[in-house]
Amino acid sequence: MSIFCLYLGMAISKGQSWPDILEKIRSHGVRVVWILFGIWIVINIIVANKKSASFINSIQGNNNEFSLEKSELL
Repeated sequence: MSIFCLYLGMAISKGQSWPDILEKIRSHGVRVVWILFGIWIVINIIVANKKSASFINSIQGNNNEFSLEKSELL
């Protein structure tokens, strides 16, 4: 959304008319949407990998603590 506002502000400052601005937004809009969607997917993959890695580490840590407690009891 901020890219759209930035583009709109630059177009207005150059003195372009509204139909020209809307036509440029319409022609570039699909490309921008796909780029933003791709960036969103990459960010979600990175976040998911970090969450799953920390989850796996916490599970392994809990298993190690449990095995230590179990060995202490025996």
